[in-house]
Amino acid sequence: MAVRVHVKRVVLVAGLAALAVALAVGVGARGARAESSASPSPSGDTILRIGWMGDLDNMNPFIGWTNEVYEIYANEYLKLVEPDMDTVKPGSGGVAKSWEVTPDGKTWTFHLNEGLTWHDGEPLTSKDVAWTYNFIIDNEAPAFISFVGGIKRVETPDDLTAVFYCSKPKANMLDLDIPILPEHIWGKLDPKAVMTSYPNDPPIVGSGPFQTVEWKHGRYLRMKTYDNFYQGRAIIDEIIYVSYTNPDTMVADLVAGTLDAAYLFPPAQYNKLEKTPGIAVTAYTWRNWDYIGFNVYDGPSTGSPALLDQRFRTAMEYAIDRDTIIGEAYGGKALPGWSMMPPDSWVDPDYHWQPADGVRRDYDPEKAKQILDEAGFTDTNADGIREYKGKPITIRLLGSTRNVESQKSGKLIAGSWKAIGIDVKFQVVDEAVYFDKIWNYNGNTFEPDFDAYIWQWDGYHDPGQTLDCFTSAQIEGWNEFAWSNAKFDALDLQQNQTIDVNQRAELIKQMQAVMYEDAPMINTAFPYKLAAYRTDTWEGWTRALHGKGPAFLSATFPWSYMKLKPVAAEVDSGASNTWIIALVAVLIIAVIATIVLVRRSRSRSVEE
Repeated sequence: MAVRVHVKRVVLVAGLAALAVALAVGVGARGARAESSASPSPSGDTILRIGWMGDLDNMNPFIGWTNEVYEIYANEYLKLVEPDMDTVKPGSGGVAKSWEVTPDGKTWTFHLNEGLTWHDGEPLTSKDVAWTYNFIIDNEAPAFISFVGGIKRVETPDDLTAVFYCSKPKANMLDLDIPILPEHIWGKLDPKAVMTSYPNDPPIVGSGPFQTVEWKHGRYLRMKTYDNFYQGRAIIDEIIYVSYTNPDTMVADLVAGTLDAAYLFPPAQYNKLEKTPGIAVTAYTWRNWDYIGFNVYDGPSTGSPALLDQRFRTAMEYAIDRDTIIGEAYGGKALPGWSMMPPDSWVDPDYHWQPADGVRRDYDPEKAKQILDEAGFTDTNADGIREYKGKPITIRLLGSTRNVESQKSGKLIAGSWKAIGIDVKFQVVDEAVYFDKIWNYNGNTFEPDFDAYIWQWDGYHDPGQTLDCFTSAQIEGWNEFAWSNAKFDALDLQQNQTIDVNQRAELIKQMQAVMYEDAPMINTAFPYKLAAYRTDTWEGWTRALHGKGPAFLSATFPWSYMKLKPVAAEVDSGASNTWIIALVAVLIIAVIATIVLVRRSRSRSVEE
């Protein structure tokens, strides 16, 4: 009898103790789940997960061109001089720590930081700097050749010194968005392959604070923190960029905590996220504009010949109702656009320009019809479609599958053009189709195969480098609409050589005016970039441009990630005390159980 009573006591106490432990561990488990967004890795690594729409195009900086892939380049590779987060002036670091320039502005001497290394452990020296720039110059690499205008040669008197010899003053030498590449890898490749086909597959060897170690097309890209980064290691261990095809799914994952941040979601989701606890929502312009690009190539082309007439293009702009587009396609989250430089993006000085009253082509469909009539684009057979040299004018307009706003605005624009007598075939296509048509070749002959398209652009850190992209030299390169304008080219050459920033700003404004007048493209809007990030699980978010720009995905610099870290939630301290709570609970329950069992034992003894 005594033995049976003892066994029951042990079983009861053990069961109650187990229950107490389970309850206490449950508290700890809830705490672990609360921070799972910040530390989901089985290895215990701190991982930041960012969602964006679409996929990356190419890991090779000589080939890739989407804004998202430039974010990868900015994290992966250091530039000669890195920009800071708040101005258009350099200053946050980079390969060079200091520099001097001769009074004539033609010779720049850069002194490199000591102890720089590539991700494979090889030292980064001035020879890598010289190889990168000399390769671009010697091979006239399309992606960067316009940016190095005026640089004759780079020489290296020693491993920590690079001397740039220029034929003329180089105004934007400190702002060139050109990644320094490792000669010991790229120098072994065929130059043609470098510029056209080399995939640069992970693991990628760069010198930035993060290294690309894995890329699954259409799914995600993973970057690991580089332990030996010369400015110190980032706090996080990894960044994973997750590709989405459905923006609503991306937003749902952010709300659920599967993502830590999301980039470029639909305006309709803005208010919902703004009301979600633990999530910060931002809307900002960041050197970006949405536009209609026209095929104005005067060489072999499948584009409508009507587009080669500036009067036709300006009439097309008068038919566009920007207010309606901003309200219906962007949900009000945009500014009306007229040039390539939104306000409050390139500042100190301000490079923004927009046409004055009387010059600006505001919405006026009747004026559009008048211009077309006067230019001879008339509807001679009264079928509602205007003609060019006796043939009906049809404009093939492309919209993007990855951008909801372009799809909505495309329908509105197509309707506006039809209303002035232009037949429009609007088609939503994948961005790969965009690229194939804009840079189409018939054999070895460049032959752009489009009429018009709606797209988004993000400029470079330097406003002059941004406008370099639309010079005649960039036809078949960045100059998507294959536009050639001698006045624009001359102004570009001049601004690149003008050291005085205020004088240079005026030249850049003149360039915008020239482009607006000739109308190879129509800027429809300066859309706000809509981004959101979790503040309940992460801290250290810092917005660029004095708090008015991006907190991540600047496509310019890696600094916004360097101080990010998981929030030390209160549940963590509770979880750390799990076993103390469990022990106390066990002792209390054990005492109670023992008293109960002893009493029962005594009562049985009395009964017996």
